[in-house]
Amino acid sequence: MVLIKERRLFERIKGAITVRYSMEMSPVRYYATAKDISGSGIRLEVHNEFKPGTLLEVEMFHEGAGVSAVCKGEAVWAAASGQDETYNMGVKFLDQSLLYIGRLMKDLIKDLDAPLFDAGL
Repeated sequence: MVLIKERRLFERIKGAITVRYSMEMSPVRYYATAKDISGSGIRLEVHNEFKPGTLLEVEMFHEGAGVSAVCKGEAVWAAASGQDETYNMGVKFLDQSLLYIGRLMKDLIKDLDAPLFDAGL
């Protein structure tokens, strides 16, 4: 039997939230939908691909609850989603505002009817 050790420090929470992001110091803003979020990063569905290492300014909104979080992030991977012309992009939080990200995640959990966590198995 093969045991797979989970490497994630934080659990991921599935749920769609609105995200506004831009390349660091750029006036051009993009909007995306988050597919899941954790205390260390977020997976976005985007229409433009950023190379790994690209620094981003990220603002996340949970519109129903009026909760938001702002932080800096780094694109760590991107892959075609297979739908339309969109990509999935993993963003690692760099200056973690864990209190605000935690509030956002807590409100997402309250709204979900589906399973709360995805341990990546």
